[in-house]
Amino acid sequence: MLDWFFAAAYESYQAILPQGRRFAQVELGRDVTTLPVFADQASTVKWCESQHANLMDAINRAEELGFDDLVWKIAVSCMAFLERLSYKNDWIASHEKAVSATRRLRDRAAEGFVLMLLGDAYWFRGRYRDALSTYLGSVAAARDAHDKWTEAFALRGSGLVQQDLGNFVEATSFSEDALRVFRLIGETRGEAMSLLSIGNGLSGLGRLDEALARYAEALEVCRRISNPWIPGMVSNQIGLVHATQGHHHLAVDDFKVAIEVFEELKDERHLSFALRDIGSSYLAAGHLDDARSSWQLAYELFTSLDDPEGGLLAAKIAALPA
Repeated sequence: MLDWFFAAAYESYQAILPQGRRFAQVELGRDVTTLPVFADQASTVKWCESQHANLMDAINRAEELGFDDLVWKIAVSCMAFLERLSYKNDWIASHEKAVSATRRLRDRAAEGFVLMLLGDAYWFRGRYRDALSTYLGSVAAARDAHDKWTEAFALRGSGLVQQDLGNFVEATSFSEDALRVFRLIGETRGEAMSLLSIGNGLSGLGRLDEALARYAEALEVCRRISNPWIPGMVSNQIGLVHATQGHHHLAVDDFKVAIEVFEELKDERHLSFALRDIGSSYLAAGHLDDARSSWQLAYELFTSLDDPEGGLLAAKIAALPA
């Protein structure tokens, strides 16, 4: 039964994250025709949501029975939908169990990989100090295991945390280290993501023209891969730079591109940020009604995601003139 849940969850992982890391070989010693067939991301996410409780129980049962290899593999296979649907607590709990399992197995490569994903979960939850120490633990484990892929993504994660802490010099340094490793191993998606992060760090330092140049590099890299999410993120960040420069009409166009991408991907978390940001530019450009409606949509998404940003946005909406 646990083998079946792992195989099904791993199929869902690959469907939701087609460019995600392939970390296991699934070999079922029986007929696999009972496995779900995922025609598209929408049906995949729907199945995952219907099996959410069963999948979490499968991780717990595997732990109780001492099947440590299945503990971490089922947990990681669930990561894609846990992130997509913002099941933050289950993401953290399952991956904490997974880290313990890899340590019992003394598998430093698996430990580094799971620590990197747990760092993502802590960062996603806003637990920045926990995220940073976990990412750095992942870097150490990955270097012990000579796993450049995990090392690079954990370095990039460390940069994301430093950025959110307002440490833009450190953030840019981590992102540049990640970029070097990604280019060394030919990981194009990671290269684009690192260029995005470097642009964000430079933007935080007020070096806006340099930031725009990095974003342009990221978009150029994205033309070599079929990943619409990264261009959506880049468009949103370009919009923020244009807004900082006072070019709010340009910013609105940038945010519209990002909103279209995130709506298509059903990425409610980043859609909420893009709606918040376009609302700010609408307000600055004097379009009060558009600002109000964008912020209201963003507020509803933040509330459904249990994001504290919702409370901050509610205050802004209340302060708008009638």
